[in-house]
Amino acid sequence: MSREQRQRIDALVDADDRSTRLLAHAVASSMVNRVHSGMDPSNAVIDHAPDGRPMTRCGLEVSLSHSRTVVAVGVGKRGVRIGVDVEDIERADEAAHVAGMIAHPREEALLGTCPKARLKLWVAKEAAVKIGFTSLDEAHLLDLSALLEPGKAGCDRRIDWWRVIVGRMHVAVWNDQYCIGALARVDR
Repeated sequence: MSREQRQRIDALVDADDRSTRLLAHAVASSMVNRVHSGMDPSNAVIDHAPDGRPMTRCGLEVSLSHSRTVVAVGVGKRGVRIGVDVEDIERADEAAHVAGMIAHPREEALLGTCPKARLKLWVAKEAAVKIGFTSLDEAHLLDLSALLEPGKAGCDRRIDWWRVIVGRMHVAVWNDQYCIGALARVDR
């Protein structure tokens, strides 16, 4: 981890936030080292590009996300953009109002009142934003309604996976009793 990144993490007020962010960086560095075994460890340092995206010196694509209890990391080969997002299930009610701002009209028609479905939509859109497929301002234009088809919202299930392809973007969404997460990827 770079000195600047460590200083940013150390400056966080919440101890849980600091520890999960440190864990996310440690997992990402370990994954990068595993992909490039025998590489100089300094190349696995996770830093941030000027646009805020995590980056490595060896050119692998990296995405990190953490909640108070869960860490998600994605590492992709050169030329594959990776974006991950994860949120604790307990935040589903908080995310309900955000989904209304980012929902495509087809998604809004399928969301219903299930807070988990709204959180599922949020993490999928956030992962898409992280790969540059959309922006938060234009997320309502991206239609991921296939993730919300009847019987797929995840309100009554303990562990589930969904997958949707939109253009060149692939999105996988999962949930279990603790969290809902998404991984988006697109080949550049």
